[in-house]
Amino acid sequence: MDGLPGGVMWRFEDTDKYRFGREGEKWLRIWVQHKGYHVVALSDIDRNGGTPVAESSEERIILPDDLLLKDGKPLFVEYKTKSRITYNQIRHRYEHGIPVRLWNDYRAIEIQSGIDGVLIILQLTDPKILIGLLKNIAKGSAVYSGSKFPEPMIFFDVNCFDRFDLRDGSGHMVDSLPQPKPPSIIHPWEKRKPLEGRQYPLM
Repeated sequence: MDGLPGGVMWRFEDTDKYRFGREGEKWLRIWVQHKGYHVVALSDIDRNGGTPVAESSEERIILPDDLLLKDGKPLFVEYKTKSRITYNQIRHRYEHGIPVRLWNDYRAIEIQSGIDGVLIILQLTDPKILIGLLKNIAKGSAVYSGSKFPEPMIFFDVNCFDRFDLRDGSGHMVDSLPQPKPPSIIHPWEKRKPLEGRQYPLM
Protein backbone atom coordinates (compact mmCIF):
# COMPACT_ATOMS: atom_id res chain seq x y z
CA MET A 1 0.00 0.00 0.00
CA ASP A 2 1.57 3.29 -1.15
CA GLY A 3 0.72 6.91 -0.59
CA LEU A 4 -0.81 9.07 -3.32
CA PRO A 5 -0.65 12.87 -3.60
CA GLY A 6 -2.76 14.56 -0.96
CA GLY A 7 -2.17 11.85 1.62
CA VAL A 8 -4.53 9.34 -0.06
CA MET A 9 -3.40 5.75 0.42
CA TRP A 10 -3.32 3.50 -2.68
CA ARG A 11 -4.48 -0.08 -2.24
CA PHE A 12 -4.30 -2.78 -4.91
CA GLU A 13 -7.62 -4.07 -3.55
CA ASP A 14 -9.27 -0.88 -4.83
CA THR A 15 -8.12 -1.30 -8.46
CA ASP A 16 -10.15 -2.56 -11.41
CA LYS A 17 -7.50 -5.23 -11.99
CA TYR A 18 -8.01 -6.64 -8.50
CA ARG A 19 -11.80 -6.58 -8.76
CA PHE A 20 -11.65 -8.26 -12.18
CA GLY A 21 -9.46 -11.07 -10.82
CA ARG A 22 -11.61 -11.56 -7.73
CA GLU A 23 -14.77 -11.80 -9.85
CA GLY A 24 -13.20 -14.55 -11.93
CA GLU A 25 -11.88 -16.29 -8.81
CA LYS A 26 -15.36 -16.39 -7.26
CA TRP A 27 -16.84 -17.75 -10.51
CA LEU A 28 -14.24 -20.54 -10.69
CA ARG A 29 -14.66 -21.37 -7.00
CA ILE A 30 -18.36 -22.02 -7.59
CA TRP A 31 -17.47 -24.09 -10.66
CA VAL A 32 -15.11 -26.41 -8.77
CA GLN A 33 -17.69 -26.80 -6.00
CA HIS A 34 -20.15 -27.97 -8.65
CA LYS A 35 -17.50 -30.57 -9.59
CA GLY A 36 -17.80 -32.02 -6.10
CA TYR A 37 -14.83 -30.41 -4.37
CA HIS A 38 -14.78 -29.08 -0.82
CA VAL A 39 -13.05 -25.70 -0.93
CA VAL A 40 -10.79 -24.16 1.69
CA ALA A 41 -10.74 -20.54 0.48
CA LEU A 42 -7.17 -19.57 1.38
CA SER A 43 -7.39 -16.20 -0.36
CA ASP A 44 -10.25 -15.20 1.94
CA ILE A 45 -8.18 -15.69 5.09
CA ASP A 46 -7.97 -12.33 6.86
CA ARG A 47 -4.32 -11.51 7.49
CA ASN A 48 -4.71 -7.86 8.45
CA GLY A 49 -5.21 -6.93 4.82
CA GLY A 50 -2.21 -8.92 3.59
CA THR A 51 -1.82 -11.96 1.39
CA PRO A 52 -2.15 -15.33 3.18
CA VAL A 53 1.27 -16.96 3.52
CA ALA A 54 3.04 -20.00 4.94
CA GLU A 55 5.94 -18.83 7.09
CA SER A 56 8.96 -20.38 8.71
CA SER A 57 11.87 -18.70 10.47
CA GLU A 58 13.66 -18.49 7.13
CA GLU A 59 11.09 -17.99 4.37
CA ARG A 60 7.67 -16.65 3.53
CA ILE A 61 5.65 -18.41 0.81
CA ILE A 62 2.56 -16.85 -0.73
CA LEU A 63 -0.29 -19.35 -0.76
CA PRO A 64 -2.43 -20.15 -3.81
CA ASP A 65 -6.10 -19.16 -3.80
CA ASP A 66 -7.66 -22.41 -2.58
CA LEU A 67 -7.07 -25.86 -1.17
CA LEU A 68 -9.44 -28.36 -2.79
CA LEU A 69 -10.44 -31.60 -1.07
CA LYS A 70 -11.99 -34.61 -2.79
CA ASP A 71 -11.63 -38.39 -2.45
CA GLY A 72 -8.55 -38.12 -0.25
CA LYS A 73 -6.62 -36.17 -2.91
CA PRO A 74 -6.00 -32.53 -1.91
CA LEU A 75 -4.91 -29.96 -4.49
CA PHE A 76 -3.58 -26.44 -4.14
CA VAL A 77 -5.25 -24.27 -6.78
CA GLU A 78 -4.46 -20.85 -8.19
CA TYR A 79 -7.15 -19.17 -10.28
CA LYS A 80 -6.41 -16.65 -13.01
CA THR A 81 -8.87 -14.75 -15.18
CA LYS A 82 -7.74 -13.73 -18.66
CA SER A 83 -9.73 -11.62 -21.09
CA ARG A 84 -8.18 -13.41 -24.05
CA ILE A 85 -5.50 -15.79 -25.18
CA THR A 86 -2.33 -14.45 -26.84
CA TYR A 87 -0.22 -15.89 -29.63
CA ASN A 88 3.57 -15.67 -29.30
CA GLN A 89 5.14 -15.13 -32.71
CA ILE A 90 8.62 -16.23 -31.62
CA ARG A 91 7.55 -19.50 -30.00
CA HIS A 92 4.69 -20.04 -32.48
CA ARG A 93 2.15 -20.98 -29.87
CA TYR A 94 -0.78 -19.75 -27.83
CA GLU A 95 0.13 -18.79 -24.26
CA HIS A 96 -1.04 -17.54 -20.89
CA GLY A 97 1.31 -16.13 -18.24
CA ILE A 98 1.64 -15.27 -14.55
CA PRO A 99 4.31 -13.42 -12.53
CA VAL A 100 7.46 -15.44 -11.88
CA ARG A 101 7.46 -14.54 -8.16
CA LEU A 102 4.04 -16.18 -7.72
CA TRP A 103 5.03 -19.20 -9.77
CA ASN A 104 8.09 -19.74 -7.58
CA ASP A 105 5.97 -19.58 -4.44
CA TYR A 106 3.38 -22.04 -5.78
CA ARG A 107 6.12 -24.54 -6.65
CA ALA A 108 7.67 -24.01 -3.21
CA ILE A 109 4.41 -24.77 -1.41
CA GLU A 110 4.16 -28.00 -3.44
CA ILE A 111 7.59 -29.03 -2.18
CA GLN A 112 6.91 -28.14 1.45
CA SER A 113 3.45 -29.72 1.58
CA GLY A 114 3.76 -32.66 -0.79
CA ILE A 115 0.45 -31.55 -2.36
CA ASP A 116 0.19 -31.03 -6.12
CA GLY A 117 -0.57 -27.54 -7.38
CA VAL A 118 -2.93 -26.69 -10.22
CA LEU A 119 -3.39 -23.54 -12.29
CA ILE A 120 -6.97 -22.95 -13.47
CA ILE A 121 -7.47 -20.19 -16.03
CA LEU A 122 -10.83 -18.68 -16.91
CA GLN A 123 -10.48 -17.39 -20.48
CA LEU A 124 -13.31 -15.00 -21.35
CA THR A 125 -12.96 -14.31 -25.07
CA ASP A 126 -13.57 -17.62 -26.85
CA PRO A 127 -14.62 -18.75 -23.36
CA LYS A 128 -12.79 -21.74 -21.93
CA ILE A 129 -11.53 -23.17 -18.68
CA LEU A 130 -7.92 -24.35 -18.80
CA ILE A 131 -6.57 -26.67 -16.10
CA GLY A 132 -2.97 -27.74 -15.71
CA LEU A 133 -0.90 -29.39 -13.01
CA LEU A 134 2.05 -27.12 -12.28
CA LYS A 135 4.53 -29.92 -12.95
CA ASN A 136 2.98 -30.44 -16.39
CA ILE A 137 2.70 -26.83 -17.54
CA ALA A 138 6.30 -26.20 -16.45
CA LYS A 139 7.40 -28.17 -19.50
CA GLY A 140 8.28 -25.72 -22.25
CA SER A 141 7.49 -22.66 -20.13
CA ALA A 142 9.33 -19.45 -20.98
CA VAL A 143 10.39 -16.56 -18.74
CA TYR A 144 10.26 -12.96 -19.97
CA SER A 145 12.06 -10.21 -18.03
CA GLY A 146 11.80 -7.30 -20.46
CA SER A 147 10.10 -3.93 -20.29
CA LYS A 148 6.66 -4.98 -21.57
CA PHE A 149 5.57 -6.05 -18.07
CA PRO A 150 6.15 -4.45 -14.64
CA GLU A 151 7.79 -7.65 -13.36
CA PRO A 152 9.24 -10.90 -14.80
CA MET A 153 6.59 -13.22 -16.22
CA ILE A 154 6.47 -16.91 -17.02
CA PHE A 155 4.42 -18.07 -20.00
CA PHE A 156 2.88 -21.49 -20.57
CA ASP A 157 1.97 -23.34 -23.74
CA VAL A 158 -1.81 -23.85 -23.60
CA ASN A 159 -1.35 -27.27 -25.19
CA CYS A 160 -0.04 -28.37 -21.78
CA PHE A 161 -3.48 -27.67 -20.27
CA ASP A 162 -6.71 -29.62 -20.37
CA ARG A 163 -9.29 -27.35 -21.97
CA PHE A 164 -13.04 -27.17 -21.63
CA ASP A 165 -15.14 -25.09 -24.01
CA LEU A 166 -17.69 -23.16 -21.96
CA ARG A 167 -20.02 -22.81 -24.92
CA ASP A 168 -20.75 -26.54 -24.79
CA GLY A 169 -22.50 -28.19 -21.90
CA SER A 170 -21.66 -25.71 -19.17
CA GLY A 171 -25.23 -24.70 -18.35
CA HIS A 172 -26.49 -21.43 -16.92
CA MET A 173 -23.13 -20.36 -15.41
CA VAL A 174 -21.95 -19.05 -18.79
CA ASP A 175 -24.44 -16.21 -18.50
CA SER A 176 -22.74 -15.06 -15.30
CA LEU A 177 -19.18 -14.90 -16.67
CA PRO A 178 -17.23 -11.69 -15.96
CA GLN A 179 -16.97 -9.29 -18.87
CA PRO A 180 -13.62 -9.40 -20.74
CA LYS A 181 -11.50 -6.28 -20.86
CA PRO A 182 -10.75 -4.98 -24.37
CA PRO A 183 -7.06 -5.31 -25.32
CA SER A 184 -4.98 -2.16 -25.68
CA ILE A 185 -3.41 -3.63 -28.84
CA ILE A 186 -3.80 -6.73 -31.01
CA HIS A 187 -0.75 -7.64 -33.06
CA PRO A 188 -1.29 -8.72 -36.70
CA TRP A 189 -0.04 -12.25 -35.98
CA GLU A 190 -2.71 -12.67 -33.32
CA LYS A 191 -5.53 -12.31 -35.86
CA ARG A 192 -5.87 -15.99 -36.51
CA LYS A 193 -8.34 -18.81 -35.94
CA PRO A 194 -9.10 -19.26 -32.21
CA LEU A 195 -7.66 -22.27 -30.44
CA GLU A 196 -9.95 -25.29 -30.63
CA GLY A 197 -11.24 -26.65 -27.35
CA ARG A 198 -10.44 -30.20 -26.29
CA GLN A 199 -13.28 -31.64 -24.27
CA TYR A 200 -12.18 -33.40 -21.11
CA PRO A 201 -13.93 -34.65 -17.98
CA LEU A 202 -12.05 -31.99 -16.06
CA MET A 203 -10.78 -32.66 -12.55
